[in-house]
Amino acid sequence: MAELQTLKAVGSTKSIQPIDSNELIEIELPSAPAFDWWFWGELFLLLLVAVLIAWIVFSVRRQFLGSLKAQYQLNRQLVKIKNTTNKLISRADCLKINQVFVNLKQNKQLDTHAAETLTTRFNEACFGPQPVSRETFISLLSDLLLELKK
Repeated sequence: MAELQTLKAVGSTKSIQPIDSNELIEIELPSAPAFDWWFWGELFLLLLVAVLIAWIVFSVRRQFLGSLKAQYQLNRQLVKIKNTTNKLISRADCLKINQVFVNLKQNKQLDTHAAETLTTRFNEACFGPQPVSRETFISLLSDLLLELKK
């Protein structure tokens, strides 16, 4: 059996030759798995896009819903004050509105010039020695609502 005839593979032009029993064959060892750059690159880009989208959604939600929440609180307080028969506003009501105003300033939802003017008026109304009248406080709330809607 020293020499065997050449065999042809079906559908192939390459001939397969039989192996002699004394002949050594060369076997290629499987190579180590390579680092998959495409997978890690795509994963990094997907995570980057997800973080970017989350940041955009969070900032838009904070701006939009923050102003809607403040408008709702101010309108509710305005209706409450208009329906009262007291001529003076309590310190607690004044401080509630002042807290909403401070939150609006911190979130930069008001124009800087308007914020300065309203800060002066709120400080006089809420922290002054005399209680503020109902009409003055209603005009202050109305001005704040107008600035917020701009």
